[in-house]
Amino acid sequence: MQTTVKKENAKLEALKQLKQFIQHNNIDLNAYIQSDGNIDLKSLLQDHGVNL
Repeated sequence: MQTTVKKENAKLEALKQLKQFIQHNNIDLNAYIQSDGNIDLKSLLQDHGVNL
């Protein structure tokens, strides 16, 4: 159970950091929305200098 909580906390922290990154770089998410409604995070990050 504790491992699950740690994983969820890590996911939440990653989402918070992603949100801050998007806001601080004034990224227009509309440019990364795919036809199915999902956001292409890989392209977004690569376009802004984050190599995966």
